[in-house]
Amino acid sequence: MSKSREILIYVSELNNRIYFLFRHVFFRIMGIRPVFTNDKEAFLNCTTPKLNYSANRFADELYIKPQGLLYEKGIKRIPIKVGQYKNLPVFFFNDEQSDFPFDIFSAIFYLLTRYEEYLPYSPDRYERFQPKESIAFHHNFLDEPIVERWVDLFKDFLKPRFTDFNYAQHSFQYIPTIDVDIAFAFRHRGILLGAVLFIRDLLKGNILNFFDRLKVVSRLSSDPYDNFDFLQQCLNDSDKKPIFFFQVGKRGKFDKNISIKNNTIKKIVYKTKQFAEIGLHPSFASNKKFSSLEHEKDNLEFVFQKPLTKSRQHYIKLYFPRTFQNLLKICITEDYSMGYPDFNGFRAGTCTPYNFYDLTKEKETDLKIYPFQVIDASFKTYLKLSPEEAEKKILELRDKVKSVHGTFIIIWHNDTFASTVEGEKWRTIFLNLLKD
Repeated sequence: MSKSREILIYVSELNNRIYFLFRHVFFRIMGIRPVFTNDKEAFLNCTTPKLNYSANRFADELYIKPQGLLYEKGIKRIPIKVGQYKNLPVFFFNDEQSDFPFDIFSAIFYLLTRYEEYLPYSPDRYERFQPKESIAFHHNFLDEPIVERWVDLFKDFLKPRFTDFNYAQHSFQYIPTIDVDIAFAFRHRGILLGAVLFIRDLLKGNILNFFDRLKVVSRLSSDPYDNFDFLQQCLNDSDKKPIFFFQVGKRGKFDKNISIKNNTIKKIVYKTKQFAEIGLHPSFASNKKFSSLEHEKDNLEFVFQKPLTKSRQHYIKLYFPRTFQNLLKICITEDYSMGYPDFNGFRAGTCTPYNFYDLTKEKETDLKIYPFQVIDASFKTYLKLSPEEAEKKILELRDKVKSVHGTFIIIWHNDTFASTVEGEKWRTIFLNLLKD
């Protein structure tokens, strides 16, 4: 008997939410094509695998009772009670009428769409959604790929019922990504700005920084952030497919990179595209000024000499849905910003790429979201962990992603690999992960 790759889904009304979520869970993750119907007779007469996802059970068919989220429109605050099922946190519980104890589809939709980030919240000092505001943080599953865990439970539930299903087999993937926020610590600052920075070091008593700057500017030593040859060598010897995101916005309080008009930066971009993908790292300022976003993309494309389709927000500054809507306007089709800057884990509960669903327009878009799980800055700036302590946390998260055959993405910064004792330790971690 041939293996089945199709399931009939009865819905009282097919809408964009249902189509998006069922296609993602069944087709993209499980490899089973969902076919929808609202014809009760056709559904009851069907002899192939089928599932009823409506308000009422008909007979003895497989039945999962919807909790309403996928049949609704608009955004409202939803009271959510989190409990346990098979040692996993779950929500949107069902009553005994349902064959599965919770509405897995509504729960996944809630996490993937970042539904809670459309609601009022208390932002951090950079106006970002904080992990402590999330349901995952409050119920201790922010460090779990909970969506994939739920889908694995659901597959185990389906296997004895539909023995001829042929599920997709996914492979673990590691994508190393590098954000170039500041290409050089001391070089290429210009005469006026360079003089100001020298004076600032003296006034603040940063004597070591003053002499380090002096040695670099005098060409007595290399710039500590100029690690592009090291990165190229490592990545050339690896089978991984890296992505470099260049920040090319105007200099400001939170945007410190040297100008894309500088010939050295142009050479770095040209050299990097020989061994890695190139993406835009929209400036902090561009999140509120669309014209800046357009200008930055145009400038980097001029140097890159081909259209840019990838991006990641500087400072991981996401604002739903405006940030992603703006990216779509400039023809970005892949974004790598889904994660927290100060907490490693699974912001959307998943390590599987998925399309952005715009709740304000009630439609799935062409922008694919690639969630990241680790950012080096969280260890260095927020958690204050040593490289050794950080490596342990990184490997724990990597192994969790491996266990569900997901996509593991780390945000590295070129300055992390500075020519210091600590920088050398980070280099070792970077190299070890590439060998895995």
